[in-house]
Amino acid sequence: MFIRSAFATVRPPATAATSQPIYMDNNATTAPDPSVGAAMQMISCAIYGNPSAGNYAGKLAAGALRAARASVAQSLGGVQTSELIFTSGATEANNTAIQGAVRCYKTHGGHSDTAKPHLVTSAIEHASVYQTHKMLEETGDAVVTYVPVDRTGHLDIQDLIKALRKPHTILLTIIAGNNETGVIQNIRDISAAARECRVPILFDATQLMGKYPVYPVDMGASMLTCSAHKFHGPRGIGLLWISAAYADSSGVCPLLCGGIQEAGRRAGTENVAAIFGLALALEKALADMARKAEHVWKIRTRLEMGLMRAIPGVKFHSDPVWGLYNTTSLYFPRAIDSRRLQALLAEHGVSVNVGSACSKGQRSRVLTEMGVSEAAEGSTLRISLGPQNHSEEVDRVIDILADAYRALAVIASAGETYA
Repeated sequence: MFIRSAFATVRPPATAATSQPIYMDNNATTAPDPSVGAAMQMISCAIYGNPSAGNYAGKLAAGALRAARASVAQSLGGVQTSELIFTSGATEANNTAIQGAVRCYKTHGGHSDTAKPHLVTSAIEHASVYQTHKMLEETGDAVVTYVPVDRTGHLDIQDLIKALRKPHTILLTIIAGNNETGVIQNIRDISAAARECRVPILFDATQLMGKYPVYPVDMGASMLTCSAHKFHGPRGIGLLWISAAYADSSGVCPLLCGGIQEAGRRAGTENVAAIFGLALALEKALADMARKAEHVWKIRTRLEMGLMRAIPGVKFHSDPVWGLYNTTSLYFPRAIDSRRLQALLAEHGVSVNVGSACSKGQRSRVLTEMGVSEAAEGSTLRISLGPQNHSEEVDRVIDILADAYRALAVIASAGETYA
């Protein structure tokens, strides 16, 4: 009764919107597909047994789990089902892969205590990767090289090779598509560099999954991670793919212990409904993918062209070629506070973001590493579109955003323009 009463009090914030709200923060999370939610409800109510149990209900649950695992394996280009580990999301998957690599090196590698493992990553990783590396540095469990990026947000391959050639390098971790700027790294050249240096790669494919075909074997990956809620699946479920070759050579040391689930790689009773939801959402995302991508790319182009006309001097961090086709990261010719701009848009029912939802209230480490000035970073707005958005919404957002920007520019204390 308490839950029902509490739920009844939940109301959206009061807005001045006279029409439907507009959601353009799809890099943070996506709206669940209704058919995915319906399937999950059915699974939750009808197939509720523990898949590790040997009884009738458990066998039903285990069958649903096998079907979901087979579907995901097919969606990833035909990988082995035994290579899949379901997690609570990409954050847990990244932690499992990185911390597990260090633990396996120390436990099974036969190395002396003085031979610390060396990890390589970029300076613009998601917090779940960046902070994990920082923690391993602070505890003295690993040495880390953070490869810098240029103004476009791309790695220099020669800098990367130099880092990979350092002694005891056991893992390279790279965000394939950046959640803040949309920048896509040169996966082919990065994979070639790692292969040349004989270093396994973990690709954080969270922002690629559901937008592009993601085949980890073709990418040259040893491990790959993602979260279902980025492609219209449920929250709280993610995936870690570990190639059989990497598992055989380096081992798999679990982050969570205490059970035999996921072949002993991730303890805890599997959330069968959520795993089924991930599998179904991924299938649906891949269906008619080219048409959906073309639609989103067209309205993104409409958005950027419209903003350039409405706000002369607006500039973009996002790359029109080497970038996620749904992502626009922009900044303004006057040093306004993008959080105030975000709040003004929210009053009109428009949801956009100022950067990563995981670094709320902090300066963007990604933009800082790209050499973006503090003034430009402070006025940066991220708009991430989805297949559900349409041209009329884009035009409305352009008008609202231009009016809100002009209002803030008038009262901005810093009236100087900046590059």
